[in-house]
Amino acid sequence: MYPPPGKFKVPAPGILDYLSRVDELLIVVVNLLQALTRVTPEGKPVAFPAIIAERYEIPIAEVDSLTTSSIQYGAIVSWVIPSDRSGELSFVEMDADSLTNTRFKLEGGGKTLFEDVQLSSSLSLEFPHVRLAPGSTVKLSASSVAEGTQVTAYGDIVGKEIPR
Repeated sequence: MYPPPGKFKVPAPGILDYLSRVDELLIVVVNLLQALTRVTPEGKPVAFPAIIAERYEIPIAEVDSLTTSSIQYGAIVSWVIPSDRSGELSFVEMDADSLTNTRFKLEGGGKTLFEDVQLSSSLSLEFPHVRLAPGSTVKLSASSVAEGTQVTAYGDIVGKEIPR
């Protein structure tokens, strides 16, 4: 039996208050983790609770693909920064099943960064600490080099949304 009878010491003054605060903090952390991992009856994740979204950065990873046989550009993936937040772009990556038959276009911050680019291998562009204004859009698009030639293009946009 531990501690031996009669040998138990009373904790130092203030330690019980400290332990009580640690216990309260653990409850908050558990509740936060539960809130972040909730799902709807359909199995879809529940969006970040509003209090978290208002105070913290939110990581963004938009990933998608596009299959097209048109010479008109179609969006592979895009990210629209909400009007109440800023954005910080980190990476844009692109690839295709037939790079010789695919053209890429990248738009961001209201500008066309490049258009009609044909790659010889997959491309990963790093944008360290590039800030984007609220309401800005980053969009990666692709097209076929010839009408009727089917291509599948892949892309992702990685960044974070920052409270203003």
